Amino acid sequence: MNRQLKIFWIGILLYVVSFFLLAVSWPIPHSSATPGFFCAVWALVVPLREATLSGSPFQHKPFALVFLFVSGLINPVFIATAFLDLAGQYERTVRVLRIVVLAMIPFCWMSFNSFGLYPREGHYVWILGILTVLFSHKLV
Repeated sequence: MNRQLKIFWIGILLYVVSFFLLAVSWPIPHSSATPGFFCAVWALVVPLREATLSGSPFQHKPFALVFLFVSGLINPVFIATAFLDLAGQYERTVRVLRIVVLAMIPFCWMSFNSFGLYPREGHYVWILGILTVLFSHKLV
């Protein structure tokens, strides 16, 4: 196995491990934390559910819903990018998707701000895993 592929798989490992770490925490008085896998599902399901409700709590915060939905799309877009990169095909598409994934990450931070959340270690490991996979070819 060449070095670039080893770095790629280390990035995938970091990415997977991040889902089992605490990703966000609520401010005190709640002071509870949420693991990454719950955040990933929540970021996809909640915007779709809330968009169909007439009395949505996001009625007065439509941008928070958009930020959350874009955050939820990061994982599927990243996984597609990683598989295309691993296959070694569609290099131009992979280059574009790398930029798309990077451009989507700040939407997480805007979601955190909208909901008063604080990033935890799982969020940082998640980003590190994503960056390691996306740029494993540059780290050789």
